[in-house]
Amino acid sequence: MSQIWKYELESTTVLKIPGNPNFLCVGLDPTNRVCIWMEVDTEAEEGNFSFRVVGTGHEVPVGTYLGTVTKGSLVLHVYTE
Repeated sequence: MSQIWKYELESTTVLKIPGNPNFLCVGLDPTNRVCIWMEVDTEAEEGNFSFRVVGTGHEVPVGTYLGTVTKGSLVLHVYTE
């Protein structure tokens, strides 16, 4: 069964996510935390997925760019490694 799940991100985050998740978006949740929303197959085995959140002007990590979030005066960029 597919469901949309939300995951909170820190500067470096490793998450156990079922199956081969489909990335939907990054943004701030109602509590002002940086999050990623993914469509996941809840019946699939979990795998480890790594994410990095970096500010403008910081070194770009090796990986795939997912999106940008503005949090107050900070502009943060989310990558999967």
